Amino acid sequence: MTEKQAIYYELLVLRCRQGQKEGIEELVRDWERPLLYYIRRLVESEQEAWEALQETWIKVLRGIWRLREPSKLPPWLYSIARQTALSHLRTKYSEQTMFENTGDFQVLETVILTWRSTMLNKFTMDLTEYRWSIVMY
Repeated sequence: MTEKQAIYYELLVLRCRQGQKEGIEELVRDWERPLLYYIRRLVESEQEAWEALQETWIKVLRGIWRLREPSKLPPWLYSIARQTALSHLRTKYSEQTMFENTGDFQVLETVILTWRSTMLNKFTMDLTEYRWSIVMY
């Protein structure tokens, strides 16, 4: 990285930290495409890449204050993008595993409805017994 680039990144980070709309727009404009391509190689679909990219921008804007060396903006952005994409994949695969282990979604729905019905019946019976104990008292 040249000294000119380092200074540019430092000024860009400072502008973002000050909340300058133009600085944030410039950051997104300059880095949206490279980060999207990077994330796209990590996830399965373009839609997932866009979702991960949106999460990445949220983390970047919230965490820009923690960037100690503004000249290291590019590796910091890629690091956040990678962590976000991997987190997205972990969440996705854990959901898939959950449904694979329980079988079809309809089976899971049936189990939930049966449990709900059982709990409702139990609650009603307990309530009825409670009413009888009050009447008898």
